[in-house]
Amino acid sequence: KLFSLGLGSALKILLTPPELIGQTTTRDEVVALLNVCWKLSEAMEDARLLTKLYWNEQEAKRGQEKPGPLTAPSTTGGEGSSTGSTTSTNPAGATQEEDTSWVAGDRRALLDVALGAVRRAASSGALSSGAEEAVLRSLVVRPASDAVLLLAKHYAKDRPELFAMLANEAASSGPWTEVASRPSAPALAAPLGSAAAAADAVVIGGGLAGMVATITLLDRGASVVMIEKQAYLGGNSGKASSGINAALETSVESLVKDTTKSAGSLARPALIDRLSHDSAPHVDWLRNRINVDLSMRSQLGGHTVKRTLRPSNAFVGAEITFAAGQVLKAMALDRPHQFRLLTNSKWTGLQQGGAGWRATLTANGTEVVVEARSTIIASGGFGHDAKEVESYLLQHRPDLKDFPTTLGPQTTGDGLKIAKALGAKLVDMDRVQLHPTGFVDRKKPQESLKTLAAELLRGVGGLLLDRNGMRFTDELGTRQAAVNSELAATKEGRNFPPPFPDRSFALVLNGKAAAMADRHTTLYSKKGLLTKVQGFD
Repeated sequence: KLFSLGLGSALKILLTPPELIGQTTTRDEVVALLNVCWKLSEAMEDARLLTKLYWNEQEAKRGQEKPGPLTAPSTTGGEGSSTGSTTSTNPAGATQEEDTSWVAGDRRALLDVALGAVRRAASSGALSSGAEEAVLRSLVVRPASDAVLLLAKHYAKDRPELFAMLANEAASSGPWTEVASRPSAPALAAPLGSAAAAADAVVIGGGLAGMVATITLLDRGASVVMIEKQAYLGGNSGKASSGINAALETSVESLVKDTTKSAGSLARPALIDRLSHDSAPHVDWLRNRINVDLSMRSQLGGHTVKRTLRPSNAFVGAEITFAAGQVLKAMALDRPHQFRLLTNSKWTGLQQGGAGWRATLTANGTEVVVEARSTIIASGGFGHDAKEVESYLLQHRPDLKDFPTTLGPQTTGDGLKIAKALGAKLVDMDRVQLHPTGFVDRKKPQESLKTLAAELLRGVGGLLLDRNGMRFTDELGTRQAAVNSELAATKEGRNFPPPFPDRSFALVLNGKAAAMADRHTTLYSKKGLLTKVQGFD
């Protein structure tokens, strides 16, 4: 049981955004992971020795065999053209063919070149994950064919994409039998999204919006290519920690009313009505389609009833994006003909053409073109582009350029800029939300990237206090109301003085409130962002 927990913890850490690992990893998981590392360390030492012995044995066997030249089927018979013969004759005037015989060491060297070419082709996006697996199986699970090794000898180093494509065709038509723990999808002669295999849709952005759109399309039978700039899925959605609001066991009308009040003069009744009526079925989808626990319920800022749902023992954003990411990665492996996932890929352009649209991106320094019949842009906002040459933040909210942010560094508005260049109309560009609470790290008080102090901390009873220990706002009011109170208190000189940054205040929880938000307070305390105080000095 401990070993299984450790393996699961290792996979969870690998798939979790780096900045969220500390929030989502428990002490038990760390202990289990260390146990697995210890056991596998011993196993790897044994594997190294066994591998060496295996190759020595294979080379000894092959060294005893007399190698013969490779021959192709011929239209004329005769002893000189029979497969496996040790000599061959050429007609007068024919060009002397290259001697293609090799010993075991040559095969290993060519196999090494072939595997490297497959890896480069997969990294550049020229080979889908399913096709990559098929080629690797044809090279490793069964002895690589002489034809593929000859191809590797002449093409793998200089033309890895061409080699990988032809090796994939050979793998899909070869006589070997697929052996895997799951049914394999048919290998593709061309990767999904290429000109020869255009997708139904390309989805730009791997945050929650992009992931939900992709899963929905796949469930309805569409073929999809997803492009994500980061090495992992989740985006800023993974940072959400307090919950998701829904009219579940509460009235839709009350959610409409609270949302309308929070939106103020910017309220759009049709959108708010749609959001409120669809909230319950969408939560059901999260629970049933990707198996997310949303069993805890709280009343947080801006709401008049308990309708904010979260997992019982984890952070909502990390859990939802992790679960959705697991679904998508399994689909990419099982259905390479239907879904292709491209991470570490920066979207650089979009134009009409081919099957409908051509999206260009940069992956590992290589330009890749993806063709699809439709395009969904879910690439996020622009709150982290204050230093960009064409910064939307500086254009639309220059007053916020000195404010810190909790957004990831990928949030630079790339999708908005490309969409605008295509003629899209942008709306509400000045509606950049300020969150009332971001932690000040005492070791780095002036750092611009902050850790979000979750809404939940105020929802369970946390108080905002000024430098004199006095409350100055309703902690369960809307975010904008809390921010306005903080700005007003700063003008009055009630904020904490340097070395704390501007607009700094204290967040205080009593023992009961801290216990209700135990998962959060434990994490923030470990990071040195919360300090436990006993009594009064």
